[in-house]
Parts: sequence; structure tokens; C-alpha cells
Amino acid sequence: TTIGPSRGAFSGDIRIECIHRAMGRKGTQWMVVFNIVGMLLTGTLNTLCTKIQFTMTSVGIDGKPELFHKPWFATLNMLFAMGLVGVVDKIYRKCYAPRSAMASPLMIDRVYDGSSPGSATYGKKVVLVIVPAAFDIAATALCAIGMLYIPASVWQMLRGSAVVFSAILSVMFLKRKLLAFNWIGFFLFILRVAIV
Repeated sequence: TTIGPSRGAFSGDIRIECIHRAMGRKGTQWMVVFNIVGMLLTGTLNTLCTKIQFTMTSVGIDGKPELFHKPWFATLNMLFAMGLVGVVDKIYRKCYAPRSAMASPLMIDRVYDGSSPGSATYGKKVVLVIVPAAFDIAATALCAIGMLYIPASVWQMLRGSAVVFSAILSVMFLKRKLLAFNWIGFFLFILRVAIV
């Protein structure tokens, strides 16, 4: 593998090679399509259910109908769901440990620090994810509050703008270089959010 001397990370050529290798695997293309369709459907369903939840009315303690405006409860639901995914992941890792090279990651994208690629333990990886996960929960709470005041369609478009900020921050702090198709997607997304 080639390591970019000035960037200290794997080069874009390596990333593209990993993508081509992964796409060449039998059955992988169908799984990619399945995952994309699944993410679109579940993301839309999540947004609609959250908006419906916040527009439901119920009789309060005083006997008057009230709207269910409880964004922190929605965040607690999301936290609980994420915890369940962690349990499922742990069970999967115990039952179906990687037994072949087919289970290797599709993309190698990490800062090169001189250590071997598999040196980080599962526990260390979990600890490294805690801080971003805490920020994600805070973002989920703020998004739930925003859902109270704007239509679901506008909310979904603005929520997706995280892609733009992720690209900007990865270029600024991780010194990544975006490829041509990344830039095209970046500007198309900015145009889409501006139209909304």
C-alpha cells in the first residue's frame, strides 16, 4: 500500500482500489443496493413517525387535549434503539466471528501511525466512539426539538446537510482530498439545501 508522505493517511488511490475490490465480490452489488434502499426507507419512516408522534394529541391531567411535544422522550427512544443495536452487534460478533478474508473491511481509511492495521482492540475502538456518540445523541435531541417547529420535509433536507459539514471538516482537520465525484456530490447537495 502507498502512504501519502505529506498527509500521513492512506491515499485516495488506495480507497478507490478498495471500493473496486469490494464491488467485484459476488453478491456485494446487490447488498449495496439493498442497503441503500433500506436506509432510504427506514430514514423516511423514522422522520414521518417522529413528526406524527409530535402531532398527536391526548387528554392531559387537567382534562384538556394537549399535543405530545416531548423531544427528550424521542431522544430517549433513539438512545434505547442504539443500545439495542450494540447488543445485536455483540451477539453477532460472538456467533459469527470473521472466518475469512471476505470479512475484511471494504475500505481502509485511517490515519497511519506506524502500527499494524489490526492493533486496536475492540474495547479501544468502543472508547474512541463514545465522544462522537455523545455528540450524536445531543444532535438527535436538538433535531427532535427542531422537528416541533418545521415541516418534516424541510427537517429531512436540513438534517442531511451534515454531509456538507463532514466533508468540510474532513478536509480541514483530517487533510483528506476529495475526489471529483465527491466535489460534484458536495455542490449538488449545497444546491439542494439552498433550494429548500
